[in-house]
Amino acid sequence: MNARVKRGTIREDGKIFWSYHNKGKEYWVTPDVFENNQSKNGKWAKENAEIHRENNKRWNRANRKRFNENKARSAKNNPNSCRNIQLRNKFGITLDVYNKILEGQNGVCAICKDECLTGRQLAVDHDHKTGKVRGLLCMECNIGLGKFKDSSELLSKAISYLQKTIDTTIDFQ
Repeated sequence: MNARVKRGTIREDGKIFWSYHNKGKEYWVTPDVFENNQSKNGKWAKENAEIHRENNKRWNRANRKRFNENKARSAKNNPNSCRNIQLRNKFGITLDVYNKILEGQNGVCAICKDECLTGRQLAVDHDHKTGKVRGLLCMECNIGLGKFKDSSELLSKAISYLQKTIDTTIDFQ
């Protein structure tokens, strides 16, 4: 299978690739037409943001494999940009803010004061009700808080239980 041409690729004759048309036919345009198309597309997308978003969602669902390949390639080529987008969308913070929090915690988990043993970045801990970021946690501490439903009451009960049963064993025989 031939490699797909990327929009904006310039041919020897000076024409610029715009898109594929029916049955995979390539559509090449002059630089002025390309520039005009680019400005129209951007302007239309801004003026019709909701329709543009819906069209993107429809295309993403219909072309799931290509969408995933594009997303993976983008994440590989632009890791900081992708991480910044994820942090902004999920937690309302930027990569710079994440790095400042990480620096403030000396690069370790806010609870166990250890690096993440899975080798992954520290997870952003946030209040699920308010969305407020509380700190960065290793995977185990983050999962642990989640299992206790972020409830300080449940965690206190668990601590009491552990302290009460520290020297106790149950004989099952």
